[in-house]
Amino acid sequence: MLRKKTRFLPLLFIITLSLLLSEKAGRGTITAITLTPANPTALSNGLGYYLAGKAYTFTVDVIDPDATAWGDINDIRITITNAVNIVVRNTNPLAGLGAFPVTVVSGTIDATGVVTAGTFNNFTFEFTITFRWDTPESAWAAARNVIASCTTTVPANNTLTDTKIVSYGVRSTVQFLNFSQNGDAADGRINPWHTPFTVSGAIVYNVPGATLADKVYFLNGGAELLSVRLLLDGADTTTLGTPVAADAAFVNDAVTNDVSFAVPAEFMNLNGIALGSRTWTVRAYFTTAGGPDTPTSSLSVILNRIQVNNIEFINGGGTAAVPYYRSVNIPGTQVRVTAQLAIPDPIIGTANMVGNTTIRIEDSSGTPNEYNVLIANGANQGIATLDVAPNNYPAVPGDIPDTTTTQLTYSAVRVYGGAYDGDTAAAEGQDDFAKITQAVLGTYYVYWDSNDPPGQNGPPPFTSFNPAGVGQTPYSLTLAWTPLTAAAPDLDGDFYTYRVYYRDNTTVPWIMIDRNTGGPFVNLGVIGTASTTITGLQPFTNYDYYISAVDLFGQEVLVANVTYDPLPGPGFGTISTLASLVEVTMTDGITLYTMADFKLNPLVPADRPFRKTALRASLNIVTVAGGSPDQVNIIASPFAGPVLIVGGVVDPVLILNTDYWRLPCTKTAPNIWVGYLPDSVESGPLLSIGSQVKFLVETIKSGIPSYTDTDSDTEVPPGNVNNAPHTFLIASQPTFTPWPTRILNNVITDKNPVAYPAYYLSEDAYVSIKVFDIKGRPVATLLDNAFRKGGQNIKEGGWRGDNKANRKIGVGLYYIQIEAKAVSTGRVILNSFQKVVMAR
Repeated sequence: MLRKKTRFLPLLFIITLSLLLSEKAGRGTITAITLTPANPTALSNGLGYYLAGKAYTFTVDVIDPDATAWGDINDIRITITNAVNIVVRNTNPLAGLGAFPVTVVSGTIDATGVVTAGTFNNFTFEFTITFRWDTPESAWAAARNVIASCTTTVPANNTLTDTKIVSYGVRSTVQFLNFSQNGDAADGRINPWHTPFTVSGAIVYNVPGATLADKVYFLNGGAELLSVRLLLDGADTTTLGTPVAADAAFVNDAVTNDVSFAVPAEFMNLNGIALGSRTWTVRAYFTTAGGPDTPTSSLSVILNRIQVNNIEFINGGGTAAVPYYRSVNIPGTQVRVTAQLAIPDPIIGTANMVGNTTIRIEDSSGTPNEYNVLIANGANQGIATLDVAPNNYPAVPGDIPDTTTTQLTYSAVRVYGGAYDGDTAAAEGQDDFAKITQAVLGTYYVYWDSNDPPGQNGPPPFTSFNPAGVGQTPYSLTLAWTPLTAAAPDLDGDFYTYRVYYRDNTTVPWIMIDRNTGGPFVNLGVIGTASTTITGLQPFTNYDYYISAVDLFGQEVLVANVTYDPLPGPGFGTISTLASLVEVTMTDGITLYTMADFKLNPLVPADRPFRKTALRASLNIVTVAGGSPDQVNIIASPFAGPVLIVGGVVDPVLILNTDYWRLPCTKTAPNIWVGYLPDSVESGPLLSIGSQVKFLVETIKSGIPSYTDTDSDTEVPPGNVNNAPHTFLIASQPTFTPWPTRILNNVITDKNPVAYPAYYLSEDAYVSIKVFDIKGRPVATLLDNAFRKGGQNIKEGGWRGDNKANRKIGVGLYYIQIEAKAVSTGRVILNSFQKVVMAR
């Protein structure tokens, strides 16, 4: 038995020791901790928030029966869930009742701590947390955690926590609610010289659905908001110069707690604010640290001004452009003002008026008249009638004496109404036109005619026609007269324009041209103008015409008639246009001259020597707007012979085949006429050795002849068909060896682009020249049964590598067939195929 008792003694010791240790550990444990969180502030949206500028008290009750001193409580803290969690704890171990320093472990807030009651075994600790204006915000959320904890060190470190569920958000920014402006700026538009106006609103917490009930003033005893500053485009208005000082302009209404700013007159102008859409914002300053805050709320104000671009005078007769002339006897003159905004309005996107805007115009008469020109909303022009009472003209009887022309100037003096003024007609302050407009305008004036007659005011005719100045081309007529000698229009105010009436004499309606026709006819409005050229006419056509002078108010007088008028009548004449322009090429079978050669020194025939043989002329009529001529002839004579054309026809005193020769031409292709100057008895001495010859081209349409020389297409003034004839010299007898049939330049390149068929005819023949490809297919026809004079070498005009459609053909080998049939017998006297290489 004794042995058994001895075995149980160690086990009893171990059990007893364990019980003692367990009891000691239980004595060092905090038995209870209770958190009472501060209630969030309820705002108008029905939700609770912890708000910047407001202090909130969080109470922690702790029970620790084993604590032996305040120093045993070394860490008491609170954690508030946020975007960045807020953690605050005591800085030092507790030392009894009263305030204790605290440390903000995390988050941006201000905090204090105090032991308000109890002993170190059972005490109450209050955290007072003030949310700052730089505390990170978080949106309202339900069931968020607020945690309190306490840690003791006796007999060992141990911690107890308490978590409470709170629904809240954190707000540290504001809105400027009911942001508005009144007075001149009520519509959001002003000019730089605006009248005073007020910008106002209310500072509220920046929560969804905020209302005036959420004003910052109502919180924390109404002392949180210190001041509000007005910003323009982000700049503090205190930096823009006097008279605005933000703090001084800031007004807190004691009843409503609204904020307002007084913007003085011409603030934008005095501070050099640029035109355009400007933005108001505010900056709020607070008692609590972390500010200021600039709300995202903003308010636009558009800065613009009126720009008058032009003052015109319309209707009432007279001129339609500067300088303006009007008659006091003709009612209906109106002033038209064109204006715009200096920059397009950012809202409507155009520079037209916003709101009905009135521009006031004043004249320079003895008793100045004022004309209010209304430009409607959305428009850029307005019109006022000058002869509507009481603004009649002349302003005072005698201001514009009878039989005189008097100049009155007109200028813009005021702008009122519309979004960018706001003035009334009688108000002062905005009526300085030099301010409202963008720039100083030029001078606008009207010459008022009071029965002041035009020109020399003589009976018809006003002047005489000048036949020496008449000129004709295929498509134009030049008419001339002796101009008026009256004083310049800005003194006389009478002359307006010369007018020319013309018509195809087969049609009844007259066509009238004057200064208003434009183009070169603008000169008809110049009193010294002595002629005009009518273009765009039909060739080979007779035209009737007459000329007049007209004053500004429709008084018209005719010019004297031409002396050689075939249809006599006062001021009425008839004249014909020439034939169409022609290009002449002439050859003696060896030498060839083109139109360019004939144009060069036309009065020196020796520059173009020919052999004494039949000469072939090819006439290419390049344009015939009125259709092809019925006949084409060459009118030739000795170079030193008489003038060929007098009065539009061959001089009737000249003898055919003695003084001149008329050599008919045959149409051989579209626009191509061919004629011959034969080396035979009928040409007489015309083609003798040493003869110098001149010739013109005669074209006849419906029995009416017209004549062209080498400069008919370029002559200025047109009409002298005798001054530059086609000329040449018969220099030598033909001495030549018949050519072999060949192609001159049988390789077509860019440098040598033309292949010339060359051959000799033993007698007169009809010649055909055709081009074939290597497969024998026809490519082009150069001549088709064309007459050629025999007994001479012939060089044709050539082939340029074109097909029937006048398009360039491809590179390769081609053949040119030259075939001639005798005129007398019809037999083939020449049939040769010659190679041509197309190398480009």
